[in-house]
Amino acid sequence: QQHGIYVIGCDDDEYRTTFGNGTVPGADHILGSAFKNTYLGVYDSIKRTLTSGFVPGNSVYDLNNNALLLTPCHDACDVADDQVQQAVGTATGGLASGALSTGVDKFFSGKQINMSNNYEQPNTWFKLDLHRDIFGTPPRALRSMSGCLIEDKVMLFGGVTGSGTALPDLVWFNYGDGVWDALLPNTMDPPAPAARSRHSAVSLPIIDISTNLTSAVHMYIFGGLTPTGSTSDLWIFAFDCSVCAHGTWSRVASTLPQLARYGHSAVVTPLYTKEIQSCMLIFGGFRSDSNRYSNELYAYCPAHSSWSVITPTGILPPEIAGHTAVVKDMRMYVIGGSSFLPNRDMWVYDITSMTWTSYSSSSSSSSSSLFPPHRTLHSAVLVRDSIMLVFGGQASSDDNEVLNDMWYLDLEGPLTAWLNVPPKQGSVIQPPAIDGHVSIVVGTKIVVVGTSSSSSSGSPSATTWLYDVGSGLQCLPGYIPNQDASGCQPCPPGTYQTNATCAKCPLGSASSRTGTTVCDACVPGTFSPELGLLECSKCGVTSYSSIYGSESCVECPANSTTQAKGSTNRTECGCLTSYYTFEGAGSACHECLPGASCVGEQQVPVPLGGWWSSNDDPYNFLRCDNDGFCKGGAPAACSDLHYGRMCSNCIDGTYRTGNECSSCGGPGSVSKFAALAIFITLLVCVFVYIFFRPTNKFATLSITVTYFQILVLYGGFKIDWPQPLMPIFTAFSFLNLDLNILRVDCSSP
Repeated sequence: QQHGIYVIGCDDDEYRTTFGNGTVPGADHILGSAFKNTYLGVYDSIKRTLTSGFVPGNSVYDLNNNALLLTPCHDACDVADDQVQQAVGTATGGLASGALSTGVDKFFSGKQINMSNNYEQPNTWFKLDLHRDIFGTPPRALRSMSGCLIEDKVMLFGGVTGSGTALPDLVWFNYGDGVWDALLPNTMDPPAPAARSRHSAVSLPIIDISTNLTSAVHMYIFGGLTPTGSTSDLWIFAFDCSVCAHGTWSRVASTLPQLARYGHSAVVTPLYTKEIQSCMLIFGGFRSDSNRYSNELYAYCPAHSSWSVITPTGILPPEIAGHTAVVKDMRMYVIGGSSFLPNRDMWVYDITSMTWTSYSSSSSSSSSSLFPPHRTLHSAVLVRDSIMLVFGGQASSDDNEVLNDMWYLDLEGPLTAWLNVPPKQGSVIQPPAIDGHVSIVVGTKIVVVGTSSSSSSGSPSATTWLYDVGSGLQCLPGYIPNQDASGCQPCPPGTYQTNATCAKCPLGSASSRTGTTVCDACVPGTFSPELGLLECSKCGVTSYSSIYGSESCVECPANSTTQAKGSTNRTECGCLTSYYTFEGAGSACHECLPGASCVGEQQVPVPLGGWWSSNDDPYNFLRCDNDGFCKGGAPAACSDLHYGRMCSNCIDGTYRTGNECSSCGGPGSVSKFAALAIFITLLVCVFVYIFFRPTNKFATLSITVTYFQILVLYGGFKIDWPQPLMPIFTAFSFLNLDLNILRVDCSSP
């Protein structure tokens, strides 16, 4: 706390323990604590024992079953705000799915490896000699085995001997101690799969769909060529690592008749969420029942113990067998194979969109020599999360040449930019030309098991080779060789690794990360106008950006602005105060009309006080005869006693007196002021007649009436007369033939 450092606790909620539930100083600097719910394993073990009896085995507890948790931020939530919490959630999901790698090799970390440190030589092949480098019983099968990795064990099943006899052997190579173990047919209790070759093998997690808990990782064997033809059976081997000489086979009951095949490929889809479980994808192969090659696609999901037929849309790859496939993210990459014609192209299946895409040397400007030659019975693996390595196989040519070349493709780059990987300079050991072998990735190594076709008949067992990927192919993605080529250095922020250089992030992108292969495109609402920026800038308040990768922002129409920086759409541009638009959001803004009030944004102009507009024509503003009649603020807004066009009509229950509307005193009544005015007028006329006795009586009467008429006209002027005079002006209005004084509007119907 004294140094302003924020920390993360470990193993328990240290806010509650070490910092006394927030009472110890520094508790507000605990961002959270990472701890293991070990009680889950205890609870599950007791539950399984009580319900099914004790069964030895392994259970995996990780982020996928809430065995690893991050406690709340408690008093540090002002630092660990929503943006930080969202980033933590994204990282947690990536770690759970495997999409995010920590770079820690879980197979070697903390283990004592008996294998020599001489094997730590990047881009180098090693032949592991029996009784010197490795021990035990290597596979009797020499070719056409299939295998997968379970923990640090390279599991292999089946295959054929040098004479072509299929075997039902299950063997595994303990990478940690360099020992081969085997379960031969006479050591296994039935049932067990029949002898076969050219089948597939993958490792799949066993997940309880009701709890989403991973109980173990098992080996799945599917299809293959048996002595009686192709088969469609699916077998599961449950490995018991506590008793390493034993395990159990079980056969999956559900299957489809048309699944029978061999020479197909099998991959496992990534485990992205608890709702999207890992499944096995089967593609292609040869069907001996119908004597034809296949380009069919099937999926088996252990969570549901069911097969499903996948029907992609669009173009389809050729019908092939003897190919290989790897999976990265939600795409399956298929290379090689043959049918009646060799398959030169690489086909990519998008699991999400269910579409195929073809890539070949003809899809790019590169020469055909930069694309792997036609081949079948080869191997393909994925290393470093994005690098596809293809090794060996049989050339699809007239002489069926067997190969020992290796090809490299970065799946995050152009999918036609293949590189041929030569052995490390000075290396004297390299595998012979080989096909029908098995290649399995263990950490930074590739274990290759098999024997070349030329020596198969005389070999008593398969040979084990080791290839150290290391950094010999090239530096890790995002890194380049340092100046003396003694090691690798990361590309700094604002750059990305391309080939052997660090290039500045292009316009419209930025990167604040160290050691990246791609800069992040500016998201909508941001832009990058220069090369090599660490972050994209938000668009100003008078502009917006609606696309990814913007080099500049688009200015809002004239006389408009946005409410904040970082706007992503033209519709966020609103008019300034005293301007309006009648064409909708993001359209041109016009100066406010006379008699109108314009508050800006997308608001419709409204009339000022003393002005009027209609709902049907809200942009036409008219000046009212009397300012007090028209309230303004909204179309057709009038004072309480008025309505109609320009508020010129009196509402029911009122009557017009001059330019005013007054409340009726009673239906059909006569105003007392009108009666008083008539009485005064008659009194004046009588007074003039008696005392002055004018000679022209009609002229005298006319002058008197004219006097009062003029008096009434003065009352109609827009002068702030004293309030007591207004009833008098109204009363004498009858002399101007204003019949409203009689309150005709108030008459009973």
